Amino acid sequence: MGRPTIFDSSVTNEICSRLVELGSIRRACSGDDMPSVATVYNWLEEGARPGAPEEKRKFLEQYAVAQKLSADVEVDGIVEDIIENALIPVLDKGEVVFDGAEPLKTLTIASVNYARLMYDAVKWRAGKKKSKYSDRHSDNEKQSGPGDKPPGLTIKITK
Repeated sequence: MGRPTIFDSSVTNEICSRLVELGSIRRACSGDDMPSVATVYNWLEEGARPGAPEEKRKFLEQYAVAQKLSADVEVDGIVEDIIENALIPVLDKGEVVFDGAEPLKTLTIASVNYARLMYDAVKWRAGKKKSKYSDRHSDNEKQSGPGDKPPGLTIKITK
């Protein structure tokens, strides 16, 4: 039995549930019981066309919501991992120091910098899915371009 290619709301519901949990359409469609990524993108494209069938328009809306929710899930999970990985064991003469059964952990400049780098990468990726994680301004705000200068800055050229 091959991958499903017939549009079915139970399959699209499962796709969206997996998208929220797993974070990407590629992962959501990884099982043999799921349609290929290309099939899902075709369904989404059909849902975006004028006069599209109601069920495909609903899937397009459901997919957009699932993508935004997946950003929250992804950020939550990765931030927990970043915090855990930034804490490194305390060493004394090359041996890990324990406090009872648990090793003592601390932060170093390198581990904090690594955590910042990882957080920025996660924030960038999540910002692509959901604007609340983006550093970009809304479309209503003026964006500065290559020739723009920040307010209050005067450029004076002298010889």
